[in-house]
Amino acid sequence: MQDFSANMVLNIYQQVFGLNASANYLAKKTNETLEKMQAEIEEALPKVIATFGSWTVVWGPVVWQAQTGLATPSGPPPPLRGPG
Repeated sequence: MQDFSANMVLNIYQQVFGLNASANYLAKKTNETLEKMQAEIEEALPKVIATFGSWTVVWGPVVWQAQTGLATPSGPPPPLRGPG
């Protein structure tokens, strides 16, 4: 079994997978208000992404919700800036 310690170096594929999984996990609380989800994600995201390498939040994070009846979402998700 692999040891996932704080000193482990992840390759780019592992980093992207971890960031994706974290974003989905942080956004899974669908019964919360948008404001509460926003506050929880703003608090948790910096701690979470620090475990996956030298990633930083470019802007946001932003919690957004698609409006019913629209063909596209009401806004973009926040991008992350990768290492380097």
